[in-house]
Amino acid sequence: MRILSSLFLAVWLLSVPARADVLQSRFTVDELKDLLVSEGYGSPMIENGNRILFKSSGTKIAMVVLPDGNLQLYCGFKPVQIAPDKINLWNRSTRYSRLFSTDDGAISVAADFLMSKGASREQVAEFIKLFANYTVARFRLFVADNRADKNSPAPAKPEGTPPAPVPAPPAAPEFKPNSVQPEEKPSSRPGDRKPNRSVYM
Repeated sequence: MRILSSLFLAVWLLSVPARADVLQSRFTVDELKDLLVSEGYGSPMIENGNRILFKSSGTKIAMVVLPDGNLQLYCGFKPVQIAPDKINLWNRSTRYSRLFSTDDGAISVAADFLMSKGASREQVAEFIKLFANYTVARFRLFVADNRADKNSPAPAKPEGTPPAPVPAPPAAPEFKPNSVQPEEKPSSRPGDRKPNRSVYM
């Protein structure tokens, strides 16, 4: 009877699927690629043996498996210039990520996932979702609002009204001793007229 019970227990354990939240001390790039595919991130590509490129809402993101097994996600734009105080503002006010500029003129955002205590597939999947859906989306808005190299928008001009030419200063009347200077007549040149204030206000 004891043998039958042990045999039944062994068969039952083999039939139970592996728990999805089992902790792993390290993930291979192939395991992470499969995880990205299962989470709906299209066709990720392995590059340089330890980096996986994938896209989220059209934005390219890289996941790197570091030598110690820790994971890093990052995303960048170039050429982009952002003032150091703006970068510091992001780093002071944003959790779980950091912003930095690189020598090649790029601005990047990165986040790290520590594997020292182990992690499950679900935890890594949540890390990816947080970065792709929140951090990158906020990063795009931040770059658009704070880039120092963007052109300032031109002031709006009234529709159908060309800009008024700058009038040349009138010539000084010739001075003649003991003579009466003729009265200056109002100029009828279009460029000398003052613009209609109601058009430019």
